[in-house]
Amino acid sequence: MNKEYEKDVIQPVQNLLAPYANQTLSAFDNSKLVIAVIHAAFEKTSTYLAEPPIAYEVAMSVDDRVESEHDKSKNSAPFYCVKWQNIWVHCGLTNDYSASIQLFSHHEENEGVGDMDFIDRLSLGSTILREIKVPVMSLQQVEFMCMEYAHFDHC
Repeated sequence: MNKEYEKDVIQPVQNLLAPYANQTLSAFDNSKLVIAVIHAAFEKTSTYLAEPPIAYEVAMSVDDRVESEHDKSKNSAPFYCVKWQNIWVHCGLTNDYSASIQLFSHHEENEGVGDMDFIDRLSLGSTILREIKVPVMSLQQVEFMCMEYAHFDHC
């Protein structure tokens, strides 16, 4: 594992997302959370965000869905993810209302961060990446969103 890459890229992102590790939100709301946290971290330090995070909906191509129609596993279901600095954050299946976020690194020498099947799936030619527009929320809005989920999970 490349220690410099881990120290400079992976650990800061893990630290940013750590307070939300136990949150279970909808997959789309997880996308909003991840993008908000990354933007807020750079806003706080007044650092220019050279590469903004991008949210995607990931789906198998039509041909692959026909072949895997008998396979109802999560591997063929569409999902949301956010890409930033060669790191992918899996936000959950598109129809999931209670998903948690998972960090995956696309760095060749990085082992132990995430599931390589996920990264391999994104690399396949049979995968369709559709960029989605996700509003950039303030951290206060993220807190309200998390409280709202906690309230409805409790009721």
